[in-house]
Amino acid sequence: MLQIMPDRFPIFLIKLKLRLQSIGSFFLILILLPYVITVFLHGTERPSDAEHQNQYLIGLLAASMPADYEAEALKCQAILLRTEYFREGKKESGEALTPEQMADKWGADNYEKNYQKIKSAVEETGKTVLKYNGTYALTPFHQSNNGSTRSGQEVLKSEAYPYLKAVACETDKEADAAIHIGTYSYQEVQHACHPYLVAVEVSGAEAPEKEAQEEKAGETEMQKREEEKEAKAAEAAEAELENQKAQETQQKELEFSDLEVVQTDSAGYALQIRVGRTTCSGEEFRQALGLASCNISFQERGEELQITTVGNGHGLGMSQWTANEMAKEGKSMQEILGYFFEGVEVDEI
Repeated sequence: MLQIMPDRFPIFLIKLKLRLQSIGSFFLILILLPYVITVFLHGTERPSDAEHQNQYLIGLLAASMPADYEAEALKCQAILLRTEYFREGKKESGEALTPEQMADKWGADNYEKNYQKIKSAVEETGKTVLKYNGTYALTPFHQSNNGSTRSGQEVLKSEAYPYLKAVACETDKEADAAIHIGTYSYQEVQHACHPYLVAVEVSGAEAPEKEAQEEKAGETEMQKREEEKEAKAAEAAEAELENQKAQETQQKELEFSDLEVVQTDSAGYALQIRVGRTTCSGEEFRQALGLASCNISFQERGEELQITTVGNGHGLGMSQWTANEMAKEGKSMQEILGYFFEGVEVDEI
């Protein structure tokens, strides 16, 4: 019978372990060799600001636009992101993807191809940004809309962004997931909108009393004070009325007649939505319920509410879908940006 000598068995295992360790060390060296060479040649110094900014923008671009979009569309997106980055004082958000997250998003087989494409869009646009009157422009973007972008003047209530005009995007009607339909219970809607139904703080209610105790000034000053007192009293009365409406809406169970789009902009997006006896903005309602856009319509479905939205995103600025379609038609980066941001300058940092 074959016997294994007790004193030889441990030696066999030790040799096998050492051999496996040698093989593992060899493969570890192969994996780390590029890094070792880089450190040997360049040292371990931190990347320059420009390199860091590019890497950050690559991560943002990978997160915000499909990698299979046309190169010119990707360049446009890179410029919008760079402009916003400098407009915000180089403040970084947590939205940029890491290489590991990119690999998870695209898959190992597509990672290298997609990464190089995204990297090229960032590097080929160099230091390019959009400016208006010498300052960084506001550069919003969205995935798709209902066939038209929105007016910045209508949405932002400001004339500071005349380049954010409503422009036609007919192909957006054919975009992926252009229409979203969801069904909600009225209790769910009421709960989601609760932050916008909370009673507002009554400010200035005691101000008239305090002012009455102040020393009298000249006749003109007294008249001014009286006008201020009347204005504050009216403000307090209006706030109190809003409080009552908010409390009634919170206590009352909603039904279909309690929901209404009361104001829209020229592109058809909701600006104001009535919920019971109170109102909130279309964007607040969209965010409260996690809707794709605030191009909203309501339909009654038995004891539930059906909400239909068209488009993906807020609808301001550049439509990524239309930008990509324009790139497919051979439009250049400058032509695409000029279409969505009329009057801005393509400049450098």
